[in-house]
Amino acid sequence: MPYSPKMATGILKWEDSLATNILLIDIHKKTIKKILDNPDVKRDLGKDSWKDTPAPLHLASAAGNVEIMAVLISAGANVNSYAVGIGAWLTPLHHAAFQGHVDGVKLLLKCGADHTLEGFQDALKGTALEFAKKKENKAIVDLLEAARRFPPKKVDPNDLDLRRLSIQL
Repeated sequence: MPYSPKMATGILKWEDSLATNILLIDIHKKTIKKILDNPDVKRDLGKDSWKDTPAPLHLASAAGNVEIMAVLISAGANVNSYAVGIGAWLTPLHHAAFQGHVDGVKLLLKCGADHTLEGFQDALKGTALEFAKKKENKAIVDLLEAARRFPPKKVDPNDLDLRRLSIQL
């Protein structure tokens, strides 16, 4: 994006900001896919826990980036791994539920995320359902309660079709 006086003041029209971010997302997707071709990266994605380092699937889940989540899961990311940090022990499902990302929760459940796993962040402890209840997010509470009663049909992560992903969710 070329420099403009608006940038110096920090005032951008939302259209400029949106266009820039859309371009960056496309560049990042291509970069992520290229990085995932590395066998060492694929091996590490399947880890059970991530200690004091950013866990890719956890970051994508917290951000609600379903397409990147699907790419990571297809590459072997463990949907039930824990991100362990100072005052926190969370799964990707905890992150998506707490941040209110309905499509992210749906994708994780369909890919085998265990909704019964407990985690904690500071004083908040419990399952992803309890995290969603704390945030008073009815849509996610309903999803997780339904998953408790009727576990979703699991999909093979290798069969994730990103073009149809939004239709399936």
